[in-house]
Amino acid sequence: MDLKRIIEELRAERDSLSGTIEVLERLLQNGGATEKTKRRGRKFMADRDREEVSKRMKRYWASRRKPESAKAAAPSDYPNQLNHLATEHSWDSPPKTSTAGAN
Repeated sequence: MDLKRIIEELRAERDSLSGTIEVLERLLQNGGATEKTKRRGRKFMADRDREEVSKRMKRYWASRRKPESAKAAAPSDYPNQLNHLATEHSWDSPPKTSTAGAN
């Protein structure tokens, strides 16, 4: 074994640990922060940008409403809309029961 080499490695490790300890002690003294960080506040939008977003959103919602207005039925068409439900699900007639085990 090369004792000189082992001693050199241990001293290098000691120096590295000393540096790490110094940094951690500074963190402890500063309350955990190495440098003061600026807190992010609320982002404000310029009037021109706000107008631009407003116009863009109005166009978006207008385009979303167009297909709905085409699909929307007139109030007089409401009973006809219910007719297809009656044909699919007949709530007026009682459920059919089997007569196989009724003896």
